[in-house]
Formats: sequence, structure tokens, C-alpha cells
Amino acid sequence: MTTFFKPVEGGCCGMTQQGHENLVASWKRAWEGHGWDAPVLKANCACRHPSFEALDQKLLEGKCIQIR
Repeated sequence: MTTFFKPVEGGCCGMTQQGHENLVASWKRAWEGHGWDAPVLKANCACRHPSFEALDQKLLEGKCIQIR
């Protein structure tokens, strides 16, 4: 299980930046607690994926997407 986390300076969505970091850390611990390897990619790694720009734009626009 892999995810990508791109911090928003100062936080967003009613949460502080630290709140978002705590949430990602909780996600990681929960998956790892069930035996999964759960790396959290940073921007310099995730942005190498060919669909990164399109996905990032859709997330910024708040659109629901389906990835296969």
C-alpha cells in the first residue's frame, strides 16, 4: 500500500499542517499494524509518475477520479 503526501504550507481544510502530518502518520501505522509495507511518497518521487500532473491537477480542483 503506497500513498503520496504533499504538504500544504500552513495547512488547509480546517487542519493545520501538523494535523495533516499526524493523519498521514496514523494512516501509515494503521496499514503497517496489519502487516502491510506502507511507504509515503514525497513530491520528488511521486512526480516522476507519467500521470502525476493530471492527478495533481484533479486533486487541486477537488474532482473525484478513478485510477486503474
